[in-house]
Amino acid sequence: MPRATSLVKLRTASPDYEPTEQLKAFLYDLKAKRTPFYLTKGELDLVLKWKLGSQYNRVSWLWDETSSLTVRKETTETFSQAANGEVLLERQVESLMRLRGVGIGVASAALALVLPDEYAVLIFEVGVNCSERNVDRSRSPITRGT
Repeated sequence: MPRATSLVKLRTASPDYEPTEQLKAFLYDLKAKRTPFYLTKGELDLVLKWKLGSQYNRVSWLWDETSSLTVRKETTETFSQAANGEVLLERQVESLMRLRGVGIGVASAALALVLPDEYAVLIFEVGVNCSERNVDRSRSPITRGT
């Protein structure tokens, strides 16, 4: 079985690595400029396209019905929530999921891209269920290898 240290070099091997880093840098710059922080519909659309890739068209009709004002309101609420015990991730995911076309994967992707040192993208295949109160157990600090 490979050791974690041997996998560090693979971190940059993905074809998605550069576009992901560019999107993270773009969102980081926005976060530094906006108080309170929020995403516009166009900015969150970049996250949807990044996360969903070729599946984007499956939710685009729902997303088209989502107003820019609603996106700003929900993302402001999401990123303004203060840590409150173990329910923060659940509240943030649920807040983003109020937007039509945004599911757990996209919500967690938005959190991971905006706050990469705090979150990772939740993947259905690992059995995470956001309706359970223990969803926040999946949240842990991410340690990066050097």
